[in-house]
Amino acid sequence: MKAARIFQDHMVLQRGKEVQVWGTGTEGEQITVSFFGHSRSAAVEHGGWKVTLPPMEAHRGGVMTISGPEGSVDFQNVAVGEVWLAGGQSNMEFQMLFDMHYEEELAAGECPDIRFFDYPEVSYDGQEEDFDYSRMGFWRPCGPEHLKYFSAVAYYTAKKLYKEMDVPIGIVGCNWGGTTASCWMDEDSLKKHGQVWIEDYENGLKRIPDLERYKAEFRKDPANSRGLPFDDAFTMLVMPGLTKEAQFELASTLPKGDARPAAGPYSPNRPCALYHSMLTHTAPYTIRGVLWYQGESDDPHYDIYQDVLQDLIECWRALWKEELPFLLVQLAPMESFLGTERPHFSDIREAQAKCAGTLRQVWLASASDAGMRYDVHPKDKKPIGERLALLAQGHVYGQELLCDAPEFDRAERTGNRVRIHFRNVGGGLVVKGDSVHENLFLVNGMEIDPKRIRAERSRVELELETSAPCRIAFAKRGYYEVNLYNSAGLPALPFETEV
Repeated sequence: MKAARIFQDHMVLQRGKEVQVWGTGTEGEQITVSFFGHSRSAAVEHGGWKVTLPPMEAHRGGVMTISGPEGSVDFQNVAVGEVWLAGGQSNMEFQMLFDMHYEEELAAGECPDIRFFDYPEVSYDGQEEDFDYSRMGFWRPCGPEHLKYFSAVAYYTAKKLYKEMDVPIGIVGCNWGGTTASCWMDEDSLKKHGQVWIEDYENGLKRIPDLERYKAEFRKDPANSRGLPFDDAFTMLVMPGLTKEAQFELASTLPKGDARPAAGPYSPNRPCALYHSMLTHTAPYTIRGVLWYQGESDDPHYDIYQDVLQDLIECWRALWKEELPFLLVQLAPMESFLGTERPHFSDIREAQAKCAGTLRQVWLASASDAGMRYDVHPKDKKPIGERLALLAQGHVYGQELLCDAPEFDRAERTGNRVRIHFRNVGGGLVVKGDSVHENLFLVNGMEIDPKRIRAERSRVELELETSAPCRIAFAKRGYYEVNLYNSAGLPALPFETEV
């Protein structure tokens, strides 16, 4: 008898919802799960068992006992509270060790009610036997020993929720740097709109002359060891941040274009890989919802990202059999990284906004003031995490507060004057500084003099040099610095309109 990996000491179970507990065992044996005065049993069928515990209130210091004919196991210090899954790529994986506030948070001391489970980054069966994964795959209470491992975005989300709700907060990390959305979906979902990712993979396989040799070499390559997060030389080089000059120097040593290794049958970047090797081993752990920070690697096929992201969300909801809330982080501003521009980040941001405006229970957090010009990994994750928590407070937990970023509502024109109205402004728009930054508003692709821009109440008024029809864009470029906020301190979202 064995419980699934995620059931361990210090875990946090979701309050107020039925809790799924499952594992493996000998065919026919009876398994009983006891916790918090509840006891449920199930027989092992086809090698697996699953029981459902009834909804519970917030609780600390519990013991879960799982027993069968061959014995029992006790999980200690089990809590009941709020659980969120933190998914995506490197900006969600980005550990607290690299966050600019790490030392400050470390000095704040322990917070044992905030706990983090990071599912091991495995992309093929047997990877955990090939490499050392001793530092991954268990629940970590927040404290000096474990803080550096926490996803920084998820940590700040959890910290704010804990402060506001005073219940245990659990974060389940299921993410991997550099991965596309296509890696996190099942085949049927990906085929709806992401067939091009499958075709890219199949074409890449043709560049691998000997698949068996590829597999053998992959399993011996230390670069494919994903169980010791801070022993990865490349990670320790790029995550703390490099100057633009150092990036160009490093980039000159990296393979370019078709010289890069193709994604083979063990690669985490192959379509549907991490859905099967990681996500399906996490589900159906009972959660409140999903924090999602991803999209940087989808730049090559930006034109289908909205559809693929929507299909991913529906795929995950089908896996959990529940319309889970999804809180998305819009990509932060960036000009280039490692000497390479990402020309379609603006399109990815637009796709994320459209997804949030299309699907139910999907909301968008603005990172428009949190970017770095030459780094795809912004080092201040605190505002992003706190904005996700704010979205959860307002939309998921039903608190009456302003939690959405200002977004375009409509534009009105009289001659050469244009009034742009925003939604979600609360007490009114706020400009941090003397004027709206000159690189924010573009009129037919040209910057407008900040002296011709005035923000008041829920609108921005532009004085144009022409009365002819034109296209007005706001924050529609790779890198920009938004200093236009609502009364909750949330920066305005990019938009584009014709007047």
